[in-house]
Amino acid sequence: MAKTAELEKLLEQVATRDRDAFGDLYALTSGKLFGVCLRILASRPKAQAALWSAFVQIWQDAKSLQTSGLRPMTWMIHIAHQKSIQRLRLDLTDVSQETLADEAQTEGEWPEDLVLKPSEHGQLINCMEVLPWERSAV
Repeated sequence: MAKTAELEKLLEQVATRDRDAFGDLYALTSGKLFGVCLRILASRPKAQAALWSAFVQIWQDAKSLQTSGLRPMTWMIHIAHQKSIQRLRLDLTDVSQETLADEAQTEGEWPEDLVLKPSEHGQLINCMEVLPWERSAV
């Protein structure tokens, strides 16, 4: 693994948008960061996507390392961890929405069935008129 001083120097260069330094940083750290992503996501394609996203953020935020008070590798692992968790949450949300759609269809309810019936529209208007202005504006 790369030494802290070497990573600090590379990140200082990355902060000035040095592409060669970024390539060197990637070569030195991508294996470990990929391992972090893979451990969380348990899927190589998803881990690769999270790693790519992490390196985009590292490129964009390299200047902030100096003010973070963290060691370079700790800072990059934190970013990779965050991106992996975001990806995991996104995947869980997608699954939840698919499950809800499947459940609604199996119960015979379609999205258009969930919309108010024309006869209920008048009742809703009457209820809204009774509410104080502050509440009905929401």
